[in-house]
Amino acid sequence: MAERRALPLIPGELPHIEQARRRLGGRWAADVDAVLLGACARSGGDTGVVLYADTSNADLFVGSRTVRRVTRDRLEVLDDDALPAALRGIALDVARFAGVPEGRRARFRTETGAEAEGLVLEKCRFGALLGLDDDRVVAVGFGRLLRTLLPE
Repeated sequence: MAERRALPLIPGELPHIEQARRRLGGRWAADVDAVLLGACARSGGDTGVVLYADTSNADLFVGSRTVRRVTRDRLEVLDDDALPAALRGIALDVARFAGVPEGRRARFRTETGAEAEGLVLEKCRFGALLGLDDDRVVAVGFGRLLRTLLPE
């Protein structure tokens, strides 16, 4: 059983849920451009996968745990076949995540590799906060979300 921790009571310290939200890049903005998510793009000399884009900026994953934030006018969208093979799995994960709506139950892979299920409470730039049936909230990166479940 997972260890339960209380919210911090130290003045100036963020509650755990806010820490999780920040680790996932912050709240999903109303002006997100979901069509671009998972697309192959280039900015400068870097080719990668668009992890997140809004009306003014885009986050481009170029590999080796490196993400470049660029202005949208510096982003050139390419054909998917221009994407390096090593990044194709990331592109699929991001595109799948873009289609996951808040308020829907979803399956995800836990840190141990097991499958679990929770309610998508809030989407963030790089993942989501999910509510579990035991009232815990977990932060899940977009690559760990497996699929959205149909409403009952």
